[in-house]
Amino acid sequence: MGTTLCAITNSRSFDFNDISAVAEPIVTALNQIPFTVSQSYDYRGPEQIEKGAWEYEVREENEPPLIEIDGTSVFYLSLYANITEISSIYRYHLIYRAKELDWWQKARKELYAIVKTVGGTEVIWLPDQSYDLLVPYMCDMVWEGASYADVKNQMLQDLGEPVKDYNRLSLDTINSEKPVRQWFLDDFADLKRAS
Repeated sequence: MGTTLCAITNSRSFDFNDISAVAEPIVTALNQIPFTVSQSYDYRGPEQIEKGAWEYEVREENEPPLIEIDGTSVFYLSLYANITEISSIYRYHLIYRAKELDWWQKARKELYAIVKTVGGTEVIWLPDQSYDLLVPYMCDMVWEGASYADVKNQMLQDLGEPVKDYNRLSLDTINSEKPVRQWFLDDFADLKRAS
């Protein structure tokens, strides 16, 4: 099983006392965005996958509870009270090859549209497993209900400043025997300037 490329974003806080008031406006907004419907990509090019309109499901058995939102994108969301996790169909190593991939900019535009629907302005890329120094931020903080600010501040304290330019990432970093200390923050500055 591969390591999934996930992002966390500085979304607004959500009041889970009224789930439909939280989820339905987000689902409505997502359904208005013209995504590249049912497209997934690998290194060989596009591949068709079938997905329907955006919809949500509540996971009350989780502690803390969360809302999962899935639809017509290669990204899907898990909303916690103080943070949003955005998972993808991609593997974590993809961000280290992003500069080589023509379609990555289009995927980032779709991700930024999703991030804006939950009130976010930036993402931190994290793996869902492996990468010993990075996984605890997902497993021990995000999945336990920490806020985005708490996760980001802890990463700054533990690992120093993030990389913010995909061109500065190298596959050598994750292919070496050394633990990966490098973390990536995408503030979408180029997309914000273009809009």
